[in-house]
Amino acid sequence: MSLRALPLTLCAAVALSGCYTYTPLGEGPPPAGQAVRLHLSSQAVERITEATGIAPARAVSGTVVAATPDSLALDVWWGNRFAGTPFAERRDTLSLGRPEILELRARSLSRTKTALLIGGAVVSTAVLFRSFDGGGSSGTPPGGGIPPAP
Repeated sequence: MSLRALPLTLCAAVALSGCYTYTPLGEGPPPAGQAVRLHLSSQAVERITEATGIAPARAVSGTVVAATPDSLALDVWWGNRFAGTPFAERRDTLSLGRPEILELRARSLSRTKTALLIGGAVVSTAVLFRSFDGGGSSGTPPGGGIPPAP
């Protein structure tokens, strides 16, 4: 990869990653496919630990598989806990009753945070790029450009 392509690649990576925020969902079940974060009761954490062998934090993120007014099925990826192991791609579908869910939040792209991140990346990349460009030769040969005497 050339040095000139590096800033564009970095900016593209930052732009594609984005920044997300979690906002409380209103009443009613979330639609299937919705990315959510659940804050769980201590009883739910104990039950999930017994069923999966994984002790989740009080908050679990995943994708809604199905939801009714009194229950929710959530697809959870545990890979961040098992990075570099054969279990890195482990997924489970958790079935939870509404009393086990203390809070339900929807994941959505934060335009403000993403814009600030991209702006910061662009400025940082420009400063870094200029620091590499600024130290080059001026094009004048040593000695002020005067050819040596014959």
